[in-house]
Amino acid sequence: MITTVLQSVLGCTLVFFACTVWRRYFAANSLDNIPGPPSQSWWTGNLKQVFDPYGWSFHQLMDDRFGSLVRFRGLFGARWLIISDPKALHYIVVKDQYTWEETDALITTNQLAFGNGLISSVGKNSREHVRYCTALTWSRIAGERHRKQRKMLNPVFSASHLRHMIPIFQEVSTTVKDGPRDIDMLEWFTRTALELIGQSGLGHSFDSLKGATANPYSKALKNLLLAAQSLHLNLLPYMVKIGSPKFRRYIAEIVPWKELHEFLRMVDIMDKTSIDIFEAKKKAASQWAMRLYCSRSGGVKDVMSILCPFLLGFL
Repeated sequence: MITTVLQSVLGCTLVFFACTVWRRYFAANSLDNIPGPPSQSWWTGNLKQVFDPYGWSFHQLMDDRFGSLVRFRGLFGARWLIISDPKALHYIVVKDQYTWEETDALITTNQLAFGNGLISSVGKNSREHVRYCTALTWSRIAGERHRKQRKMLNPVFSASHLRHMIPIFQEVSTTVKDGPRDIDMLEWFTRTALELIGQSGLGHSFDSLKGATANPYSKALKNLLLAAQSLHLNLLPYMVKIGSPKFRRYIAEIVPWKELHEFLRMVDIMDKTSIDIFEAKKKAASQWAMRLYCSRSGGVKDVMSILCPFLLGFL
């Protein structure tokens, strides 16, 4: 009985894999009319070339040979596009940004790294809305949550609130100015940006900017994107459906994959820091003075202060 079940599961997996490869490599597709480089591998396509940290010569070659619109192969022969045309990018990023939503792989990666926050609640591709327009799908729920969170945080970016941030920016800039003279500009700009966001946005100081070593959170945040690119996480939307989060974490820890373990370590550092900040704000929010502060329309409001009434159950 068990052998039959395993054979059935294996057979279905092979059929699904074969259909995916056939559809992506041999089935006709309108994107095939767009020029692009030949695939390096049937498994990873051109992903290693495109996401190579030192692959500037490859990108220059594609721009010189194929122009502002290039098709290349992704995982299992998936067709991807690189667009550098200014007018097309204006439609995608600005004018019709809600039509051109982020990919499922990016949203899933953000959910695993940052939780169900603002940058991981945009929802799935708009095609899902058309395909399942008669049902209340996850993409619709996620999209509504994203809009609600953005509406809650709009006061943080108002002109009146930004004026209150000027003294914070001046204080942090003065601290950096009084530091050492011979510095790594990239590292110190990163540390300064994080401290500005922490103090003005969260009311929390990540880094005193007086030591030579950056805060562990700053290091993790800086290296997270590069670590995620090295993992090629295009299969994440399918992998997160296997078992429970505890089971998936156990598998990730025992797999002999150095880059994955480093990615997990960075996420753990960011998660612990976020929880510490949240618990500190939550503890302060339970006091009457914090309730009064959150209910007042005047004064400086950071992100956590905007969320304070929701944490206390006022709304």
